[in-house]
Amino acid sequence: MITRPHEEAKVLEKEFLKNGKKSTIDSLIHFRFQFKKIAFDKNILYLISSPQAVKVISKYKKKYSQLLIEGKFIVVGKKVAAELKKIAPLNIIKVTKDSKDMTTFLLSQRQSKNNYKKIAFISGTIFNKEFVQNLRKNEIEIKRKIIYTTLSKKNFAKNTVKLFNQRKISYVVLFSNYTAKVFLKLIKLKNLQDKVSNIPVVSISKRVDTILKREHLFKQTFVSKKPNQKSLIDKIIVLSK
Repeated sequence: MITRPHEEAKVLEKEFLKNGKKSTIDSLIHFRFQFKKIAFDKNILYLISSPQAVKVISKYKKKYSQLLIEGKFIVVGKKVAAELKKIAPLNIIKVTKDSKDMTTFLLSQRQSKNNYKKIAFISGTIFNKEFVQNLRKNEIEIKRKIIYTTLSKKNFAKNTVKLFNQRKISYVVLFSNYTAKVFLKLIKLKNLQDKVSNIPVVSISKRVDTILKREHLFKQTFVSKKPNQKSLIDKIIVLSK
């Protein structure tokens, strides 16, 4: 079962099919894009960590032209950086694999007072609060620029409930903390605890897996070796052998 937003879910579905795995999609979250002015400032580093932020910037490319031409960007995730570069030849000064590595980088540049810059975190309404709080505790000035809203489903699709009841779902994949929380909420809403407890859940990060473990609902949870789609697919292929 794929819980990602529809566009990303269809891409993942194709990848699973290449490996002989059929999928069912129930996109538990979706996004509403909005334009918000982001002023250019040479003393600011513009932080981006989500594909959705990239999509909003691409949609309003003309309005963000000065930022794209003159701004200095720091990015979490190679895939996010690759998508950003498709918009314009941006000045990306740092790409990290995850928020932990980005924190390490920002702490190092914080210690170098001559090169220190404030951070503008271009994101949505749902974000990594622990990451931002940690930076602020270390006296790194970071302000959020919200350019999209994350919305969640109120119920599982009827077919999803049917498949759970028939015990026909072999794996569930989760890509974010928020999606994991929505997933758990809907399971309780539909009283599906007994029907899903034996389903292995594969998460893209330990942070997501931690949310699952707190509930003590699933007998088996797994984490991909790296925080990316390819690694998650590889994990499921290994588990299913």
